[in-house]
Amino acid sequence: MNEGKATQAYLDAHFLRHEAMAETTGIAPERLRELVDAGLVPAPSYVVSDSELVSAAFGPLPCSGLIAGEYMHQDMQGWIAAALDASAAYDKTGARAALQQSFTADMRIALADLHREGVSAPGCFKADGTPDDAALDACIASHWKAHMEGIFGVCVRSPGNIAAIANKETSQVLLGRLTDSGTRRQYSVSEAAALHGLIARYAEACAPFSSVEYPRTSRKRYVEDLPKQLAG
Repeated sequence: MNEGKATQAYLDAHFLRHEAMAETTGIAPERLRELVDAGLVPAPSYVVSDSELVSAAFGPLPCSGLIAGEYMHQDMQGWIAAALDASAAYDKTGARAALQQSFTADMRIALADLHREGVSAPGCFKADGTPDDAALDACIASHWKAHMEGIFGVCVRSPGNIAAIANKETSQVLLGRLTDSGTRRQYSVSEAAALHGLIARYAEACAPFSSVEYPRTSRKRYVEDLPKQLAG
């Protein structure tokens, strides 16, 4: 299968174009556009022409033979429902604040759960286990921004699941720190064992990516390449 066909098959398996997403969620395409423009629903993860795929994570990538459109991850259906509920209860500013507050609360719980499992977002918790509120708030704010830009639709397997986002992002940061972003070559037996567990966690939460993106992804670096270094 050539790259264009493989990329289109990937998009068809995991994403819906704007019009199809609107139909699936029971609203008009214009209403979905309003929700995105108001910052109540994440932007499309991919904007596609017949010769280029623009990824929210990796930018423009040449790829021919694609079906043009704006692609949103299928997992965003639940978020769109929440956005509709919020917009029915508040004005645009209030609805966005309510959605961000819900995201923040859920992300805070998810990061605390990961910390208790020994997978701690760097700098977000003190030595005694209590949260560093300023650092935690900054981390969550960064996740919120990425979420609304559609980036997690590209790189998280289940981007509608806040715990999955926290798991993927935290394990990726830890892998980067422990391996010098995959450039380190020598590891002790105990370090290798810990890294294998972290790789498995990351692989489960991370998206498989399209074939046109994969060579530049952290998934290739940590799931494909890093275990070869650990084996040595």
